[in-house]
Amino acid sequence: MDFREAKSGVANVLDKLGVEIIFTTLEIGDYVVSDRLAVERKRTDDFVSSLVDGKRNLFAQLSNLTRVYQKPVLIIEGTELFTSRQINLMLFTAP
Repeated sequence: MDFREAKSGVANVLDKLGVEIIFTTLEIGDYVVSDRLAVERKRTDDFVSSLVDGKRNLFAQLSNLTRVYQKPVLIIEGTELFTSRQINLMLFTAP
């Protein structure tokens, strides 16, 4: 698990489930489950910011994840995906 994810609460849940956790600095992804599977976790506000602001290039992150791991996973955590930054839902729907 990337050490920056320590405050997310995920580590506590995994620890209670008996999962061995090793904190490190990960170049790609937030959680490496195996040599084939890694997870990128985004809160809804972080996800929308990465789309709107471009500070963290979401598409580059996901491209790297799919390039390195056979089973890449993106988790979007939260319930306010389109309200966190007043995103117009029409921008994301087909005509």
